[in-house]
Amino acid sequence: MNSSENIFFKRFDGAARKIFFEDKSKYMVLSWIIFRTNYQEEYQGLKRNECYFSYSIVENECNVSRKKLQRILLDLENDGFIRWIHKSKGKNSKSIIYLIEIGYGSENGSEYGESIENTNITDTKDTVKDTVEDTSSRNISKNKSNIYTTIFDYWNSKKIITHKKLTKDMENAIGKVLKTHSDEEIRQAIDTYSQILQSDFYFNYKWSLKDFLNRKNGISTFMDEGTNKCNYDEYLKSKQFKEKSKSNISNGCRPNAGAFQEIK
Repeated sequence: MNSSENIFFKRFDGAARKIFFEDKSKYMVLSWIIFRTNYQEEYQGLKRNECYFSYSIVENECNVSRKKLQRILLDLENDGFIRWIHKSKGKNSKSIIYLIEIGYGSENGSEYGESIENTNITDTKDTVKDTVEDTSSRNISKNKSNIYTTIFDYWNSKKIITHKKLTKDMENAIGKVLKTHSDEEIRQAIDTYSQILQSDFYFNYKWSLKDFLNRKNGISTFMDEGTNKCNYDEYLKSKQFKEKSKSNISNGCRPNAGAFQEIK
């Protein structure tokens, strides 16, 4: 571990302990960010001290509501723990948070970060990790189970291929996709797949939930920028254009046909 990471964990411990006694949820969210932050020069599109952030994932893993999570993030930002590099405004970009490494609170004059210089790094890491695991493991397991059931029920509601029960293979397939996509994105992809099957679009392959999630030409192609989603969007535009042209022809190619009446 390099010196900057050493300094970071030393400073984290005292500040985190203070937060732990004041607000457990805030402590959980900060810990989530810390353990998902990149500490290398660059990794998977992230620079040092940057972290990809997803509201839906943090809500589920930290068992916190959206409203409270927004308040916590604002507090962490005001206290000098984090700052936003990018806030996603759509599905095609990811939010990125920067974890302020040295001098917590110094950027905003916060009281956090005072008198926390001399804490052992090993104790710090163990304290944070053990606390997170002890307070959240059961909640995380329960939330994951709820997400699996929600996605399973949502799939069955579309009546593509209805399954009698949620199997371990299905859970594994859902869990694999959840590593890269949110549960909301999965449901949206299922929506698109269902809409395509109900239309007269050329695509008519009916898969099981497991196949839909596992196939290379499955779920990812029905998400934004996926081939099937893009082709279907173009198909809808073309269909609307043809219907509009047909309507114009039936009206004698006159715009606003019937809007004007002959004056007698």
